[in-house]
Amino acid sequence: MLSLLSAQESSVVIDQLAAKNITASPLADAAERQSWDSFGDSITLEQATALQADGTSAMHWASLWGNEAILDRLIQIGAKLDQENDYGVTPLYLACERGHDACVRKLIQAG
Repeated sequence: MLSLLSAQESSVVIDQLAAKNITASPLADAAERQSWDSFGDSITLEQATALQADGTSAMHWASLWGNEAILDRLIQIGAKLDQENDYGVTPLYLACERGHDACVRKLIQAG
């Protein structure tokens, strides 16, 4: 989308996203695609908590897909457990909705 805008327009959009604490989130994007190899030992809290444009985080995607190992890693780093995206959806809701009981237990125990 940003490539269709002028440099000035792109700058305005980026500033507006930054004001909402929304940054580029390669980690959440990778989790959405289930590209779990992106989740190495060097993940920072900033990377783990970066949000996609709709407020979805890597924690949301790990919960949706039921990936316990990634969920453990994100919890260990200190990623926010109860982050709501723009639709009011939390990682716990997604884990419950998808029937990922082990992820539900992990989220409840951690939070």
